[in-house]
Amino acid sequence: MALVISTLRLFKGFLAIQLFGGGIETKPAKFDYYYKSNNGLAKIIIYRTLAFKTLDRMPKLRFQQPILQLEKRKGGYYYLEISANVVSKFEKGRSTRLKCEVDRQVSFSCGLNHLGDGNFFIIVAGRYLKSLGKELGDEVSFEIMEDPNPLGVEIPEVLSVLLEQDEEARRIFDAITDGKKRSLIYSIQKVKDIDKQVEMSLAFLNRQKLS
Repeated sequence: MALVISTLRLFKGFLAIQLFGGGIETKPAKFDYYYKSNNGLAKIIIYRTLAFKTLDRMPKLRFQQPILQLEKRKGGYYYLEISANVVSKFEKGRSTRLKCEVDRQVSFSCGLNHLGDGNFFIIVAGRYLKSLGKELGDEVSFEIMEDPNPLGVEIPEVLSVLLEQDEEARRIFDAITDGKKRSLIYSIQKVKDIDKQVEMSLAFLNRQKLS
């Protein structure tokens, strides 16, 4: 039976390839891993080095422009502008999650925000500007590419284990929006106690079930 690669995504820093096909074991020449499935859908985790090589082949868009800043009444954030024409090239449009690298020194995940004139912007945190030694008005070069991880953030180990062990929790988590998933993840990251992380995760998912 032939294998058909359906999707690529990042999970815990590794590249996961979802394949359709079952009951076989093979070693594709272009990947250094073995595949074995029981029924139907299977996931393969390959080494981090291969993940990076794969990401390097993803198309990147390069720009050069000065650091801008929103008005104080709009948050006063530092930002880089992305034109509507560029955004239209992405399959998900303004809902696309991006990876951004500035001056080949700092890299971060980000989302697109409306400027109000039809164009968009990505926020550049002040700590990144400090790291780069840049200020408002300074010119930078940057690259953007579609983030292969739709959440744009790593799932905490506690939540990952919970979702693997609790089918109902996984069903609810998969059904909620990416925004709500990120909200849960950010909340968990603020708590150090593992038991409290579990309680927080279950309480959050139960609220989503009832809503």
